Amino acid sequence: MSLSEQHADLPSLLDTIEYGEQIPALPAGVPELLRALTTPDIAIGDLNGHISRFPSISSRLIFLANSAWSAPAVPIASLEVACSKLGLTLIRSVCLAMSIAAPFNPVRCSGFDSNRYWLSALLVANTSRQLGDLSPRIANDDLSVLQTVGLLHNIGLLWLADRFPILTSAALKDVEEDDNGVTSINESLQSYCRTGYAEVGGRLAEAWELPSALILALKHHNDPAYRGDAEHLAHTVGLATKVADALMFEVDPETLEFAQAELLGIDPKDLADLIRVQQGQLDNLRELVTSYLASS
Repeated sequence: MSLSEQHADLPSLLDTIEYGEQIPALPAGVPELLRALTTPDIAIGDLNGHISRFPSISSRLIFLANSAWSAPAVPIASLEVACSKLGLTLIRSVCLAMSIAAPFNPVRCSGFDSNRYWLSALLVANTSRQLGDLSPRIANDDLSVLQTVGLLHNIGLLWLADRFPILTSAALKDVEEDDNGVTSINESLQSYCRTGYAEVGGRLAEAWELPSALILALKHHNDPAYRGDAEHLAHTVGLATKVADALMFEVDPETLEFAQAELLGIDPKDLADLIRVQQGQLDNLRELVTSYLASS
């Protein structure tokens, strides 16, 4: 009997979440930092003031600015110069990644791959924002929100790997061993844990009292049938997730159904062009993730 069959009668692991107990609190000051990061027109100088309150984040940004991936002409010693070198998009990603992931420790989950996790997060964040540019359903003010939801889309996986490492590891290994690349991580987690990472991510966002648009997009991005508030944000991130999975697992995108593209009014040719661009940037993102993890 497989591990998933042994746990078939158990309730969803989502039911074990108790606000204030099972969900760790965000570090002090993080909610204010999140608000600054999701402000569409915030200047880098203003953002520096928020970031400087977090020495660990500041040092990580300076490390990245000096890494082989960034290849600066001269060593960078200050946060201001590091932020100018890295750019607002990457600054947002690093700050979000460190502040939201800080409470979790997935080290006991043998199937958890930190490189793959962060590559997926960055790839979905980048793809979500670019899809937002293509969709007539997405307003300009929502582009930074899309990047945020994309980066956090798999945050529920961190909670599952931290709290339920054995079941989560089994689910992840099933996906890894699927030669056809047709089993999604969310589907495998549903089989083993009775819940997917998207549902958990939405519940975490609720507990942390994040903006409602973020909560809904996190919770419903894997559901093409979802209709309701923030549906276009959810479908954009859902489409980006499918594109990212196809690229990371080397599945031919032409064999997949991208139902959300039609919902978002995105031309199939434009989507194909975007996929080619993202494929060309994959190695660069891998190098960025390696540098990011090396600085931890």
